[in-house]
Amino acid sequence: RYNFTVGHTLDVQNNDVSFFTFMTDYRKYFRLSRRSTYATRLMGRFNVGKESFRYFMGGSWDLRLYPRWRIWGRKLFLVNNEIRFPFMDRLILGFPFGGLGFGGFQGAAFVDFGQAWDSEYNFEEVLGSIGMGLRMRFGGFLVLRYEIGRTFQIQDVSSPTIHWDSGLKKAFWFGFD
Repeated sequence: RYNFTVGHTLDVQNNDVSFFTFMTDYRKYFRLSRRSTYATRLMGRFNVGKESFRYFMGGSWDLRLYPRWRIWGRKLFLVNNEIRFPFMDRLILGFPFGGLGFGGFQGAAFVDFGQAWDSEYNFEEVLGSIGMGLRMRFGGFLVLRYEIGRTFQIQDVSSPTIHWDSGLKKAFWFGFD
């Protein structure tokens, strides 16, 4: 799947507000086996002009293990890589009056890279996260997701040095898939 958007906003009445928006989102899925998949996503956003707005990133849908909307700027890029695999087909909790069953537990290993910056700055570091996750579906479209891993920064992109953040980061998320 892919999405490519180009937009121009102009205040015709006052000839005051003007900005250009360029957005791209490309996703590709590779089947590794009957039940395992490698998923990748490349996203770029670029907004310039007198009244241009900032994009926000961070959280479960983009740069995982960073707080929601922590990263922002008028220019943004994101690369998600994830291997999805079956973790547990069915879990049944037995009670004296019957059982309660849960199904469709899926595991994931991920590596994400991204950054956002304003036109006044050239970015000097790339943010990243690496980790594992567990997800379970509810009713077909809702998902419960738990992720654990580490965040890092790649300093000086021309001759990269990786700086790891201390400790494990954890994220819990419930929403639509």
